[in-house]
Amino acid sequence: MDLLLRTAERWGWGSLLALSGSALLLGVPVGLGILAGGALALTNFACLARLGRGLLATPGAGARAWWWLGSALRHLAVFTALALLFSAGRVHPLAVAAGLTLPPVILIALALRQAREA
Repeated sequence: MDLLLRTAERWGWGSLLALSGSALLLGVPVGLGILAGGALALTNFACLARLGRGLLATPGAGARAWWWLGSALRHLAVFTALALLFSAGRVHPLAVAAGLTLPPVILIALALRQAREA
């Protein structure tokens, strides 16, 4: 499972750089929007994986409480970052949404690849 998560993160950052670089041809707000949304989504995914690993490593009520607190803080950070991005007005909202969809697309592609190889 760790290999899948590391591969997903590596593919995600590589795809993000390629997508945002090519999206700059559509304009700076589009390129920055994809870069910001994708970076936010990939960082959120890495934090979720780290919190989940910690929860599975230490069973008990205390671990669940820390997981809930970490999850709440993660969501607060994501919503704050999105609010700052949109209030600044320097990024295109649809480009940010496109960047946010990067981790699910990467995970589906990796899962389909593993299913084909099995």
